[in-house]
Amino acid sequence: HRVIRSEAGQVAVEERAGLTVADYFKGVKAVVHQNHGLFSSSTHSIDSACFWFIALERCCRQQLLVDASGHKPVPVTEQRARYSREHVGSDYIGWLHFQTIYDQLVRHQPDLFD
Repeated sequence: HRVIRSEAGQVAVEERAGLTVADYFKGVKAVVHQNHGLFSSSTHSIDSACFWFIALERCCRQQLLVDASGHKPVPVTEQRARYSREHVGSDYIGWLHFQTIYDQLVRHQPDLFD
């Protein structure tokens, strides 16, 4: 992911601003826009983009919990991070993981799609 720090806090209402944000997505699935929130994307499907958003939100939550605990986080090695990305970081895997979330939504909130 990348972090957008420039223009943080400004409301984007012009097409140029949208194109600027889009430039941050080159080579990554997600962007953290300072003072705005999380954005995700996928070249595969909306389902995949949704999963990457949920996964990033969960990672952010974990980071906040670790920070609040007072314990020093122990980062994974670059080698392990690359291995994980290569094996479970594809858009297809994102799509696949979202299917269980979608099925649960359909089962527990059937009126959601009316």
